[in-house]
Amino acid sequence: CANIGNNRCSAHSVYFFRLSLSMGCAGSKKYSADKPAAKSQEPKQYSWDTKEKKDPALFNIEKKTGVSVSRAANEINGEQVNIAECVNCDIFLCDFVGALFVDDCQDCRLFVGPVSSSIFLRNCSKMKVVVACQQFRTRDCKDCDFGLFCATEPIIETSVGMRFACFEFFYFSLKEQFDKAKLSVWNNLWWQIHDFNKKPGETHWSLLPQADVAKLLDVSKCTAMERNEFQGGRVVPVTLGSRPRPTATSALVVFLPDGSATRVVESFLEHAASRKEWALCQTRTLILNAERCKALLSPFGDAVVKNAAGKSVSAIEVCGPTITADIASLLSDTSSWPQKVVKLVPEADTAVAVKNFFENWKAEVEM
Repeated sequence: CANIGNNRCSAHSVYFFRLSLSMGCAGSKKYSADKPAAKSQEPKQYSWDTKEKKDPALFNIEKKTGVSVSRAANEINGEQVNIAECVNCDIFLCDFVGALFVDDCQDCRLFVGPVSSSIFLRNCSKMKVVVACQQFRTRDCKDCDFGLFCATEPIIETSVGMRFACFEFFYFSLKEQFDKAKLSVWNNLWWQIHDFNKKPGETHWSLLPQADVAKLLDVSKCTAMERNEFQGGRVVPVTLGSRPRPTATSALVVFLPDGSATRVVESFLEHAASRKEWALCQTRTLILNAERCKALLSPFGDAVVKNAAGKSVSAIEVCGPTITADIASLLSDTSSWPQKVVKLVPEADTAVAVKNFFENWKAEVEM
């Protein structure tokens, strides 16, 4: 009987074991023979997976001698570029650039479109460079000439024979590229050079005559665009910076925050360029807090001060033999120069206002 009972138990065990195989083990998901097999998932795609792959040679220009190299609009498109060990080359980067490093180059002519961050030249000599950038720095360089736009103080370190003038260049897409690089064409500190190795009795940099900027490059060597595309007006105002003023007196014109302010500033700059007896000293756009607004704009009333606080205000310093009277006469045409946008700082307040706006007031947020 014991054996019979054992056999019965064994039979039942085998039965339930087979049943469990058909239904799935306890705690597992129930298996259905009719359930379709799960589809394999597509691999997840990220933004960098779908980004157009470009030839690295577009961004690395190295060991070239006596050749011309050009990059057209949208070829660089904000990427970093490296230039190294080039001799006697004409290089044109006619695009918006993320950052630029130039190393161990000699006797090259270089144009660089708006750089959203920094350009750094190291161990270069006899370079002729026209560049617009957020930050500029050289180290161990000598005998180089620059037509420069720089939104911050340019820095030279262990460099000698450096000469600087204001950026002066044009092609059709340049203004759009300044916008992409988030650079205001009115905030150019090209002359405020900071020399890390300044020593008494030593001069490491000087001013390049503005007329020489047009001679730095040979645009006929640029293959990125047609010759006629370089002909047009100025994108960046050409300013005196620290050059001697042709007259002792200057005027300060202020442009208040308004939807039409940009157009009015551009119109004023065009007019100033057409007046041979006027000289454009400096331009700047700055967001002013309430205290600074009161210091600059109180002659125009509390409402003007209140409306401008915390907003972007632009100012232009101009000099000329009868500059204050000239500008007062110009602005009397209120149909062209709306009073809600443009103001002439009183002559008695001009010197202090200029020093504050362009020197003393550091940017909390610079446009």
